[in-house]
Amino acid sequence: MASTLASAGHDTHVVSLASRGKVLLHAGTQGLLPQLSFARPGVVSWAEGRVRHHVVLTDQPGPSEPAPAADPADPGAAAGGLTAAVAARVAACVRDLTACGSPAARAWVILDADESQKPLRPTAPAASAPTSSTSASASSASLFSHVVSACPPGRCLALVQNVHFLPLGPSGSGARSGPQREAWRGLGGVVAVSGFVEGYLREHWPREGQEEGEGQGPFMPDIRVVPLAAWGAFGEGPFPDLAATARPLLHAWREAQRGRAEAAGQGPASAGASRGPDEGTGAGAPSSPASGPCVQLAVLKVTPEKGLALVLELARRLQGRGVRFRCVAGDPAVFTALRSCGAPVALVEPQPGVEPVLRGCVGVLAPSLWLEAWGMVVTEALLRGLPVLVSDLGGLPEAGLGLCPAVPVSPIEIPPGPDGVPDWAARRYPAQDVGAWEEALLSLLMGGDISARAADSVQGLGGDAAGMEDAWERVSVCGRQAAQVHVARRQEYLNEFVEWLGGLAAAQAKQLS
Repeated sequence: MASTLASAGHDTHVVSLASRGKVLLHAGTQGLLPQLSFARPGVVSWAEGRVRHHVVLTDQPGPSEPAPAADPADPGAAAGGLTAAVAARVAACVRDLTACGSPAARAWVILDADESQKPLRPTAPAASAPTSSTSASASSASLFSHVVSACPPGRCLALVQNVHFLPLGPSGSGARSGPQREAWRGLGGVVAVSGFVEGYLREHWPREGQEEGEGQGPFMPDIRVVPLAAWGAFGEGPFPDLAATARPLLHAWREAQRGRAEAAGQGPASAGASRGPDEGTGAGAPSSPASGPCVQLAVLKVTPEKGLALVLELARRLQGRGVRFRCVAGDPAVFTALRSCGAPVALVEPQPGVEPVLRGCVGVLAPSLWLEAWGMVVTEALLRGLPVLVSDLGGLPEAGLGLCPAVPVSPIEIPPGPDGVPDWAARRYPAQDVGAWEEALLSLLMGGDISARAADSVQGLGGDAAGMEDAWERVSVCGRQAAQVHVARRQEYLNEFVEWLGGLAAAQAKQLS
C-alpha cells in the first residue's frame, strides 16, 4: 500500500513497531545504516525509496519511561504485549507527522485495524504497582485508540483485513471498551478489503445506546471497498499458465478413473461419483493407495482454522482414487498431524511465492472454517489457470470472482467469555460434511457438473463459464481471464480510492466552514 501510494506521487510515511536489533539488521542488510535518524526519542527514521519509515522501538524506553521487561523467548522484544508507553510514543509520532498544514489539507492516517485492537499492558513494572484508575485505563485502551485520538478529527481511516479482530459482531474478538468504541466512532472512514468485510461491518455496527446487531448507527463512518489488487498484492504479470502442465496430468488421471470404473462394472459415468457412506471403501472410509496416474491438489496454508481436519479426512478417503494433497504447513503441530495422517501428503514449508507450490498441481483447495476477509491464494491460483474449490464462508467466494465452486462448511464456533466478548481462545471446530467436499472435488476433477448429492449445497460455475462442457476447464479458462482483468484494474481501483478521499475531505471542509 505504502509503495503504491508513494509511486502515485503521494507523500507517504509508514509508522511501525520493532525492536532495535531488527531495525539495525534490516538497515545493515539494505545499506541504510548511514541514513538512520534518531531525532525522535525511541524512534528510528529513514527514507527507503519513496517511502519515509518511522519505527517506534519496543525495547528502548523514551524519556522518563521505565525499561520494559525482557521476553525470555525474544530478548529483543518486550514481554507480555504492547505497553501503554510504546503506544503513546506511536501516537506522538503520528501527531507530529500530521500537525502541519491547514485542517483541510492535513494528512490522512491509514491504521491497520487488526493487531492494533489488542488491549495494552501497564507500563509500570509490578514492583511499583499503578493505581486502579491507571490500570483500568491501560487495560481498556489499545494502540488503535491511541492513534485515532492523536489524529486530526476525521482524518484516520481504519484498514480492516480480518473481521475476527473487530470489537463487534459474533466473530469479532476485540475488546468492547469505552475507549475502543469511541475510537471507532471517531474514524473518518473505513477501508475494507472486500464486500464481505463491508457487509459484516454494516450488519454488526451498533446503534447509539443499543447493542450490536441492531443496524447502522448515526456515527458509522463511510466504508469503501478497496480490493487488494489496488496495492499490487498479486504482483506484476504476466502470470504463467500452470493449467498447460496440469491438463495432461488431469487427462491421464481421468482415463485411469474411467478404466477403474469400467473394470468394476460401474461404467464410465460413475468414474467421478462418490459411493455412499455404507458402501465399502467409498465416502466415509479410508482407501488404500492407488496405483497408476495421480493428481495433486495444493492447500496453502493448512491450519485448524483453514480446515486441517477436513483436509486430513479427504486425504485418507481419496488416496485410493489417486488424489494427493500438497500442503503448506508452518506450524510444527500441523506438520506432525499431516505427516502421521496415514495418507500420502506432500509437506511444503512456507514459500516466498505461490508458484513453487502450485506448479504440477491440478487445482487448489481452500476449505477455511473461519471468516477469511478475501483469500489471496484463491485469486493467485486463478491467475495461473488452476481451479479452486472453496468454502462458502467470508470472502472466499468473492476471491474466486464468482467462478469457483463453493461448498458449505460449519464455521468455527466462538463462545462468549465472562465479559460477553467472543473468546477466540475458546473456539471450537464443529464436525464437517466431508462427503460433500469429496463429491464436489471428484466431480470438478472429472470435468462434470456438480453431482446430484451436492447440487443443493454447492454454488458457482456460473456466468460466462456456463458455455463450456468441462467444469474444470470452465473454472480454469474463465477464472484466469477474470483474475487477469481484476488485477489489471489496479489503477482504476486506486483512482477510485483517491477520489473517495477527496470526497471525504470536501465533506469535512464543508463542516469546518
